[in-house]
Amino acid sequence: MRPKTHAYPIRYLFAPFIALISLFWMTGCANPEIDTQTNKSSLRVMHMGEKNSQLRIEINGDTRTQLPYGKSSGYIQLTPGTYTIKAYANGEAVASLTQVIDVKEQEKSSWIVFRGENSLQATLANDIQGEVDKDNTKLRVVMATRAKSDVDVYRSEDKDSTLFANLTYKDISTYEDILSGKRTLTLVQDGQYKVEATIETPILEKGKAYTLILDGQLQETDNANIKASLFQDEGDGRLEATIKAEVDISVQIGAKASLRVSHMASAITEPIELQVDGTVKADINADTTTGFLDIATGQHTVALRNRVTGQLLATKEMDLKKDQKYDLFVVNSKTGAELLTNVQTETPNKEKPKLRILQTVKGTESFQVRSSDALFASFGVAKNNTMTAYQTLNPNTFTLNFVAEGKAAFTAIFDAMTLEKNKLYTIVLRGDWRGESKKDLQVYLFEDDDKGVLKRILTMNEKSRIVPTLMTFHSEAMTNAKLLIDGKVETTFDKTSGAIIKALARGTHEITLTNEARTETLAKTTLQLTSRKAHSVFIAETLSGFQLKTIEDSPKPPAQEDEALIRVVNLSSLGSILNVKTERGLKFVQSLGQSASSGFKAVISGAWKLNLFATDIIPGDILATINAELQAKQTYTLLIEDGANSQANLKQHVDFRLINHTNLKK
Repeated sequence: MRPKTHAYPIRYLFAPFIALISLFWMTGCANPEIDTQTNKSSLRVMHMGEKNSQLRIEINGDTRTQLPYGKSSGYIQLTPGTYTIKAYANGEAVASLTQVIDVKEQEKSSWIVFRGENSLQATLANDIQGEVDKDNTKLRVVMATRAKSDVDVYRSEDKDSTLFANLTYKDISTYEDILSGKRTLTLVQDGQYKVEATIETPILEKGKAYTLILDGQLQETDNANIKASLFQDEGDGRLEATIKAEVDISVQIGAKASLRVSHMASAITEPIELQVDGTVKADINADTTTGFLDIATGQHTVALRNRVTGQLLATKEMDLKKDQKYDLFVVNSKTGAELLTNVQTETPNKEKPKLRILQTVKGTESFQVRSSDALFASFGVAKNNTMTAYQTLNPNTFTLNFVAEGKAAFTAIFDAMTLEKNKLYTIVLRGDWRGESKKDLQVYLFEDDDKGVLKRILTMNEKSRIVPTLMTFHSEAMTNAKLLIDGKVETTFDKTSGAIIKALARGTHEITLTNEARTETLAKTTLQLTSRKAHSVFIAETLSGFQLKTIEDSPKPPAQEDEALIRVVNLSSLGSILNVKTERGLKFVQSLGQSASSGFKAVISGAWKLNLFATDIIPGDILATINAELQAKQTYTLLIEDGANSQANLKQHVDFRLINHTNLKK
């Protein structure tokens, strides 16, 4: 009988083979490799080198990954040891970068490839070790972009607290706590230009750590762009999201505004330090200007400090727009100094200059500003610490007169200045007007071109301190005559000319009216001027010829926005006492004698119908009527003159004539 045989399962036949293979694996592998034991380490490769390039990564001669730009290999598990890593760009046979690194036991790290000046560079960074507390979120920043100056990263909700400070190219920050959820971060680069970029992250989870790599253009160029790549430092460590930062156009690199700061505060004699966002931009001595400085567009905090004492004088938040010009005038205030802001939007006139005025005088609310040139428009009222609009002028030499409004009629006269066509100018009027003995004004003339320099400083003429106002009016019947004051021709009257205003020193003056050739004197008078009275000279036509009649008035009262100023002056040869009434019989002016003035009074603007009566000529008879349209904030004189048909025995023939002398020729 044959002996009994045994059948073995096939798996037993492979056992020796499996044992042999295992022995070979454990003894024949010379390089550290993937390890499933507890001492495993994790290495991740991040490609932030050349854009639009592929990197083939070799670890100890084995190709481990192909990486597009901005991507991560994810964590590769390695046994602790020394490794040679090579990066091949775009399929090249020669490695673009070779580096030997040490991988330590149970360590997570990232090998980050950057672009260098002429070749690739890499940095080995330690990633967060161990688990993150379940209630916390961690974030770090890697700078893969170049910048001319350090970059700070803020939480957008807390710009007073820097999250990551002074980052430069290839910097890798520490991990910092950050709130979970969607977060908004602001990047700020300070330098000659300032850029702010806003990054909105996806949801950051509690118990997780993240790496945010910043890349893009942070140079002084108008096509600035910043990209952020967010990687999770947990799990496989791959790319979480790519975020394009929002670079506000108002703070775009290279977009500039112009800022000029002028030290016009007479109460502060020390130099002032100009700071923009905490950076000192200029020191400004009293009565000088910085000229226009290039400042990056966007939100800025402008601060002024006394450079000697360090005292903070004033601050202002400004939103500077591209290519705009901004003026800051430092002027006196009750607390020391304040900043007056003005934006220049005016376009120059190719044929003429333009001028505006800022009035900062102590002791008065406003000035009437007039030019010596009859062709110039009046600047109207320059209110305290308020800028007038630009006025178009003629390109020649002229003087400016500043007539103070209030109790004392007083005109400040300045030396002649020359303005050029196709240019903008600003005048700052400053000084002290708090008493007759203290009256002292200065004119600061600035050019508003790209440099914005202080061109001239002018002081008042001596006669300005004692100058009242003189107005002259001529008869409509008179033509081609000359008016002389103290022997000097002031104006020539013709059919189209009206009134003039003239500033004269206090004292005695001779007023003469001649024919055009100055061969015949038509009328003459002597005028005694005092500093606190307004004087008017009228050229009146009478039966015996022309006469110069003088009227002395108190200064004009202030007018409200809806009011006009008007006075009634009797120049007629009528010897009666005159009354002026409204259409409804209400008294407008009463008991007005010969060669007399009612004085200026404020009335509601609009249409007025006024009737003239005499007390001794047929009671109730109207001698003359006028329909007057009085405009708000305008000044008028209503003249009562002899009528064209007046005769010695027919004196009731009189006329009304309304003159608007708000904008008198100078």
